Amino acid sequence: MKYQLLLIISLSSALAFGQNPGETTTKSTTTIMKGSELNRILGDMKVTDKNYYDVEGNILDPADVKARLMSFDYEPSIRKLKQFPDYKHVISKVDKKIQAEMDSIYSFTLQPTSAKLKTGTILDTKPLYSYVDKKRLEGKIIALIFWSDAYYAKTAIDVNEKLNNVLNEYKIPGKIEILAITHHPAGRAAQALLRNPIINTQHILDAQDLTKAYGTENDLVMLLTDPNHKILYAVRGSAAMTPRQFDKYLKRMLN
Repeated sequence: MKYQLLLIISLSSALAFGQNPGETTTKSTTTIMKGSELNRILGDMKVTDKNYYDVEGNILDPADVKARLMSFDYEPSIRKLKQFPDYKHVISKVDKKIQAEMDSIYSFTLQPTSAKLKTGTILDTKPLYSYVDKKRLEGKIIALIFWSDAYYAKTAIDVNEKLNNVLNEYKIPGKIEILAITHHPAGRAAQALLRNPIINTQHILDAQDLTKAYGTENDLVMLLTDPNHKILYAVRGSAAMTPRQFDKYLKRMLN
């Protein structure tokens, strides 16, 4: 049996602004070390202080930490600051050049295996017509989120929070369709979504026909199209750059 659930999820969101990466070059290095040496380094980096600091050594308010991380302009790290003898949680500005280089690499290496979902191709929307009226998709931006609860088992945090913040900001009626698709039956899907909700305009559950038609192999795949359904961004897995890339493209198309 096929299940279709219409869900409207209201979450607090933070407006985030992406940057346009320019031309990039990449350079990689390889470091080899023994497991015992790596364990020693990780042991030395253990942080007992629960506070977060800026690079000047000032304690940051928790609300400020969250706002900075949601902005895509800052990133967390564990490092030593000159003001303290031990390691601290530090929030620092993102190096946009390095970020663009890494995005370029990951956008290539994490491309979906199915030729139907590659960046730059036109999304074939016909398989979706069993669940969504064809006219509803015409001239609309489409976000497809093929998901599996296998990813949720890896962490206790809400793995969709940052992407939800972006989708909630740009979920404009008549402009975008956000379809959250899974092969899981309704009961199993509901349990996973209670822990990790997904902002959407429609949930499509028990959709093994769709995962087969698009060749996702029941893996996590996320993609975004323009109103002509050209795929602008598509990756396998839970890539850290996905919320930022969605924000960048949605901001261009909807603002």
